[in-house]
Amino acid sequence: MWCDVEDLGAGADSWKVIDSTIRTKSIRFLFVTSNSSIQKDGTLKELAVADKIKDRGDFIIPLRLDDTPYSQFPSEIIRLKAIDFSSNWADGLNELFDILKKSSVPRNTELAYSAVLPCWYKTVSIDCTEPIDKSEQYSSNMFSYELPEKVYIHVPDGLSPINTSVLRFPVVLDQGLIISFAAAQSLDNIRIARTETIYTEDFIAKPIYKLSDGSWLVSATRPKIVQLLNDAFNRFMRSKGLGEYVFSGNRHAFYFDSKYSARKLPSLRRTLSLTGVKKEYNWHFAIEGASSLFPETTYSITYHVVFSRDGAIVPVARIQHSLRRSLGKDWYNRRWRDSILTAMLSLANDDREMFINIPVCDYQVVRISAFPLTFTSFKGYQEPQKNEVIDEPEVDVSSGA
Repeated sequence: MWCDVEDLGAGADSWKVIDSTIRTKSIRFLFVTSNSSIQKDGTLKELAVADKIKDRGDFIIPLRLDDTPYSQFPSEIIRLKAIDFSSNWADGLNELFDILKKSSVPRNTELAYSAVLPCWYKTVSIDCTEPIDKSEQYSSNMFSYELPEKVYIHVPDGLSPINTSVLRFPVVLDQGLIISFAAAQSLDNIRIARTETIYTEDFIAKPIYKLSDGSWLVSATRPKIVQLLNDAFNRFMRSKGLGEYVFSGNRHAFYFDSKYSARKLPSLRRTLSLTGVKKEYNWHFAIEGASSLFPETTYSITYHVVFSRDGAIVPVARIQHSLRRSLGKDWYNRRWRDSILTAMLSLANDDREMFINIPVCDYQVVRISAFPLTFTSFKGYQEPQKNEVIDEPEVDVSSGA
């Protein structure tokens, strides 16, 4: 195992050593693509050296760490299949291990633990000591919700066309059936021949649900419920007047503007705003929701920042990326955590209840807690004694249009 911050001694010609290590001592070259790495001369220079090695098979393995569009990958790897770590780190790591194993790359776990971890600890100035008994509470980005009590399977009369875009509530079409949390009376302009009502918990208990008369089978029950929940979240965000920004992979994020007042949170020293100004641009905090049924019913809320100018969202992805890096580099975890909490509280129905009710029928709602799930760890480590700025970034936080 070789690490530049550990193995480069004082006075060493760093580039000469790195160049030699890539050419003569590397079995595989893992290039981590991110909004940062594709902009740095040093990492791009190392990639260019690795690209010159043509006699080692699949020498370069790209790893996609964040939402960097594939179209912006460096030319050396744009045609190579990248392992995606951005959506699920564990899946990405497992795929990488499989590829390395199939390529007969030797694995030395003893070396990994004895060399890599102490090196990393030293680099980030953390004392390489044993974990200590220390109770710490951590906030997650998961917000629990209550499932609607009932799901409806509607059999349309087969005569009326079904235009889901004009419906007030989300539906899923499946082999001529309409699956929804909305009762027949709530599906405007659709003539329903008959409806079967099922308790939602019973519907998702089996992967395939058979209608009571045996005439229809509904497969993939859980994914269909998740689809309904995600659609309901997005519809609710639009109904609250939030702007919509589509990221790569057709992921929809919703951003706040000046009409959403900032909230004073107990954990903050001052009011936190969800909009602001950076140079000639307005920035907007944005959230993206994804529902899950296991291990608990939660919405995972992912945060973003998008930028506008003169009342319109900046259309150029490259400029968005650059501005996002510039603004977010000083936003520590506390800022992101409190911004998500502020956003969710801004959408809450009542300051006393602290819940968000998303309508999915004239008679049913998805009830989401405005506060995230928290977890307690009974182990920790002694944090290094260093001066760290944890206050808000020095930007103008006045509301942007």
